[in-house]
Amino acid sequence: MTDLLTVENLTVDFETGDGTVRALDNVDIRVGPGEAVAIVGESGSGKSTLAYAILQYLAQNGRKVAGTVRLEGRDLSRLTRPELHMLRGAEMSVVSQDPATSFNPTLSVGRQVEEAIRVHTRLSGTALRVRALEFLRKVGLPDAETMMDKYPHQLSGGEKQRALIAAAIATGPKLLIMDEPTTALDVTTAAALVALLKDLKRSLGVAILYITHDLGIMAQIADRAYVMKQGAVVEEGTVEQIVTAPRHPYTQRLLASVPDPEAADGAEHRSAAGGDTPLLEVRDLKVSYPMRVKSGPFHWGASRLVQAVHNINLKVGRGETVGLIGESGSGKSTIARALVGLNAFNGEIALEGNFRHGREALDAAYRRDVQMIFQHPDLSLNPRIRIAELIGRPLKLQGGVSRTEINAKVAEIMRLVQLSPDLLNRFTYQLSGGQKQRVAIARAFITRPKLVICDEITSGLDVTVQKSIMELLGSLQSQFGTSYLFITHDINLIRSVANRIYTMYFGEIVEGRILENPSLPAPYHPYTEVLVKSALPPRRALTGSIETIKGELPSRLSPPRGCVFASRCPRRIGPVCDQTAPDLLPRGEQIGIRCLIETAELRRLPTL
Repeated sequence: MTDLLTVENLTVDFETGDGTVRALDNVDIRVGPGEAVAIVGESGSGKSTLAYAILQYLAQNGRKVAGTVRLEGRDLSRLTRPELHMLRGAEMSVVSQDPATSFNPTLSVGRQVEEAIRVHTRLSGTALRVRALEFLRKVGLPDAETMMDKYPHQLSGGEKQRALIAAAIATGPKLLIMDEPTTALDVTTAAALVALLKDLKRSLGVAILYITHDLGIMAQIADRAYVMKQGAVVEEGTVEQIVTAPRHPYTQRLLASVPDPEAADGAEHRSAAGGDTPLLEVRDLKVSYPMRVKSGPFHWGASRLVQAVHNINLKVGRGETVGLIGESGSGKSTIARALVGLNAFNGEIALEGNFRHGREALDAAYRRDVQMIFQHPDLSLNPRIRIAELIGRPLKLQGGVSRTEINAKVAEIMRLVQLSPDLLNRFTYQLSGGQKQRVAIARAFITRPKLVICDEITSGLDVTVQKSIMELLGSLQSQFGTSYLFITHDINLIRSVANRIYTMYFGEIVEGRILENPSLPAPYHPYTEVLVKSALPPRRALTGSIETIKGELPSRLSPPRGCVFASRCPRRIGPVCDQTAPDLLPRGEQIGIRCLIETAELRRLPTL
């Protein structure tokens, strides 16, 4: 079979202020018609540069030193600019990592999909709109007619990504280049997107070049894979061979860094529970916020008060790691912000048995003992302040600590988080993503807190960096006896380290359980089941089927009367789910579940 895409000996350099940087070094890849091929590797390995080199769309400071890129035998470097313009979109389309930056915020989604079709076809008027609607439906967008008239800001992240795919495939390309399309999505949305791409590959016969650092996604979608490191391909083969019998040490290291509850006994990082008295106890926590009702695309009506989270009860023991899992929008970060005083709340928060009512009661002593590490260090660390001052600032704000003592403590915590002293006078933009996150960890730990809240701190990180961050947190916990409230949508990661897990959906805790090992024996909540089956580790992804969640999220303005998960539940038992709100009830010695399904029925489910 003749290859659709052939890349041979491709070498690309970039001219920078520090000299010439080789981004691609003698890269060879091939993609057959209708084939799905993955390009995997860490950030900086050259994956995205390869995509842009294939598209002949390098930055101005980039140049091809050697090699060829051929699509159906044509050397793309020999095409004129107008020929390349028509080829991009008509024969090769690209879907980028962040759809928010790909759409024009001032134009409706439908108009932008129509524009992509118009450029490469002769369609216009009604025929053009019909074609756009056809592909918006094909990618699974609900109520495509309404979606056509919406603006990008009115769509969720998953909806925007689907609309972008619709624009990419509506012109009938032979090759679809996907550049990290699931990185910014939570596990259930990513699983739905992967299922969509597999269906499009089967129904349209389009070839897919899928760029990712997620080896689980690679195993689910690709036929073959290339592993890249520092601009070079270090291993290639079928996905099964890459996952089950990797040959190169770098591939082996990548796979060993992926959290896999089935492959681990959980003993490496799981801390010992700290007795019966909790360090932190939360009772009947409620957080509300005003929400303005839209009266048009750019018009807003009066505000209404809606509940972001309600009736939250949870405990964190001394030295424990407690996981809070759920999709984006479930209320996890809202709880975290309430616990550190960034959100007003009703209810009670007790630290070491001292109950506090409302944000105003969170005094300086509490704020010293409860620290937070945010998801994006680029947003939480001031780029205009040097690293030494960033880390030492909590001590300065605390007061009563001399400059000499602050400098000594900063030097000590830098050593503990394994950062070189040479970085003290640098700014955050001069650090890598992993180094920035270590700075954020150092800043949180410099006051020796009793509880650290980690809000999605490994989201978007390469698996090797993620593993090193988790090992660091485990080391600090062992030294200081720190408790963690770990907020994440990566259930495989948290199953490997947590003593206790709470599952959240639509502002409610729907399950809480104590973990002694990574397995999740029945009974469990149907939503927990969906989360587990949406994020299969590489080995299970080869043979297991992805669980995709269907249905729409309830509205905050008119919350459901019954179970909040009823509209999307794969184990829905009938109309009673819409009419009766379940309580969080004990379903075993160490498990509480908010569900109307009988305990005996839930106990028959297989272990996850």
